[in-house]
Amino acid sequence: MWLVPCHALILHSAILISVEINYSYMPHFGLIDDTLDPEEAALLRARLHVRGANARMNRGQTADAIAALYDAFSTAMDLHLLRISDRDGSKAADDREAFAILSHVGILDAPMDEFAVLEKTLDEAIAGRTSEGSFLRFLSIVEHMLIRLGIVPFPEATLPEGESVTT
Repeated sequence: MWLVPCHALILHSAILISVEINYSYMPHFGLIDDTLDPEEAALLRARLHVRGANARMNRGQTADAIAALYDAFSTAMDLHLLRISDRDGSKAADDREAFAILSHVGILDAPMDEFAVLEKTLDEAIAGRTSEGSFLRFLSIVEHMLIRLGIVPFPEATLPEGESVTT
């Protein structure tokens, strides 16, 4: 796996994820230059989320790692929708629709039930009910998706030095 393997899965009953939209809790907070074009910013954001997720996995913060990886996946889908929207007007109301569009045009190759696993695992993580089996399945699926979307692998040197205030 390209993602850092977790040596000890510690499942938290207390979730450290902010339910409110507060960008100071994001793994990319303070690391993305505001002058980047939307595609460059989305690619960087997705990769920073992967780096942040790896750091969280190494600390046993499973729920936070799941949230960061899901955000990397969601951002990567947005990036590809930006790239194809000028060609065919593709827009998506949510991640499920983005997944369907990207599957239809051949960018993603997984069935919708794998997307459902990602959503379900994220919901379980937020509720503090993630099992080791669902976490490992989530990692396998999200890694495949991030490879298909061109987010991983990437050279660490392409990311800004340092860590966000939340990593």
